[in-house]
Amino acid sequence: YRWSLLYVFALFICGTLNLAFGIKWNQMIWIDDRNFPGGPNAFVSIMFSDPINVTSNAAYLTGNILADAFVLWRCFIIWNSNILIILFPVLMFLGTFVCGIFVMVQTSQPGANLWTRVTVNFLIPYFSLSIALNIIVTLMIVGYLFSHRRSIEASIGKQHAKQYTSVIAMVTESAALYSVFSIIFIIAYGRNDPAQNLFLPALGQVQCIAPLLILLRVAYGRAYTEATS
Repeated sequence: YRWSLLYVFALFICGTLNLAFGIKWNQMIWIDDRNFPGGPNAFVSIMFSDPINVTSNAAYLTGNILADAFVLWRCFIIWNSNILIILFPVLMFLGTFVCGIFVMVQTSQPGANLWTRVTVNFLIPYFSLSIALNIIVTLMIVGYLFSHRRSIEASIGKQHAKQYTSVIAMVTESAALYSVFSIIFIIAYGRNDPAQNLFLPALGQVQCIAPLLILLRVAYGRAYTEATS
């Protein structure tokens, strides 16, 4: 489980940096530079490429890549290491990675922000691919566990199978928590709804929590593995 510890550490670092620098960024917006000409909105638009905010965004994107990669790995394990099954999700993951790099580079430019046309052209595909990836993988994992529910119960007993086939187990195993938050955010962002400002900061933490919940099940021996199948 050495790799698990390294992964948890990396995810923890990403989540912590995203939260810490995000808090500092909000302090700058609403407290330190409250009297910026044009107010907080102008400050965000003009100073979005500030190193504090860039660091927070970089930590978020890195955490997102780690989280998506982990969910892909879980899908691979649950589907009995079938490479063909995850081929399409892997391509989506690569697309997410590339779009994320472009978003990071673009938002680091002076005067750029999340709402400039060039950034939006990459940001919406980035979130759309990431969300679609998580939804597809979530459905694949839940679908497999649900369709093999009877065989799992037959092989290890109905009582013991509950830890793999219960609603809570399937939601946790599939990282559905992150998928739900992502969908809400992308809808709010696409509509330019202020609610996006509520879900975006939480998204950075939820994407770290979802894989950790799965790893917790692995540590307790409750996660679905190749041996289970």
